Amino acid sequence: MPSSPWRSLTTRGGLIIGVIMAMIAAVAGLAMAPASAATAFNVNSTNDFPLANPNGTTCLDVLSTCSLRAATEAANNLNNTGGPVTINVPAGTYNLSSETALVVANRDNETISIVGALASTTIVNAIQPSTCATNTATCVQVFQLDTDGANTFFNNDVVTLSGLTVSGGKISGASSNLAALQGAGIESGNTGSVTTLANDVITNNQIVGADRAVPGAGVGDFAAT
Repeated sequence: MPSSPWRSLTTRGGLIIGVIMAMIAAVAGLAMAPASAATAFNVNSTNDFPLANPNGTTCLDVLSTCSLRAATEAANNLNNTGGPVTINVPAGTYNLSSETALVVANRDNETISIVGALASTTIVNAIQPSTCATNTATCVQVFQLDTDGANTFFNNDVVTLSGLTVSGGKISGASSNLAALQGAGIESGNTGSVTTLANDVITNNQIVGADRAVPGAGVGDFAAT
């Protein structure tokens, strides 16, 4: 007996409908696919040790803890591939005993937030090398944003510092230095970059050895919003 034309039509129609539904599902799946998931690092040590693996993207310092310095290094290494990064910093005093600034957002297009508990309880304090008193070029800042720390600057970074006290930074005020723009506590800003300070206390940061009057001991800004 020849097959029914209705059965044939139904089969073809079912196939067509199935294909259409699959296409709709695929498009819906694309539309609903989330952006890169955000990454969070939870600091659990007040030590100032770096990442155990200098190229690592998880916060694990040489003592197998998560220091603030290791967290910033891991955030930088992610290079925004893991979405925005939040570094949660509990109450405590974080002395930068390695005598170098914390470099944050050392590539283009990074989004990094460092969130303290409260400015009154979460203190990030630069420790100056002994040579700072006689050689101001060796003095160190607390935070350097949108830079690699070696005078290369990056664009379109979004950095937020909140709930922190930033103290102890020093920078040379020699006329050959960009101290008026850099800031001893926080150096920030390059083309298209946005720096947000929220509920922070910026205190006891100094421009030293100046041979001219220079502003910006606490916060300096090259070109950030």
